[in-house]
Amino acid sequence: MVRILVDGEGSRAVELCIRAALGDRANGEQWLISAVKLPARWVVSFLVSPDDRLGGYTWVCPAHQVRAAIEDSLRKAGFGTLTATEARQAALACEQAF
Repeated sequence: MVRILVDGEGSRAVELCIRAALGDRANGEQWLISAVKLPARWVVSFLVSPDDRLGGYTWVCPAHQVRAAIEDSLRKAGFGTLTATEARQAALACEQAF
């Protein structure tokens, strides 16, 4: 189950980018992610992730970099990468959200 808590102007767009970057996750995976808007940037935190591989990981970036930052974090933590089609769909979802 994926739960995303967002707060701030543009929160729906950032939530869509986070969901797009995560791709399809198995039902048994537990994810809790928060995103809070600061002036000109977002603070994104993985509070819970499978095997706690990203639990506690936090970073700050502009809204247009959220998707890429999540994809990079997932790859570095060993969650694999999106297929080319999934990556294009994620990019398109974020572009449409903004």
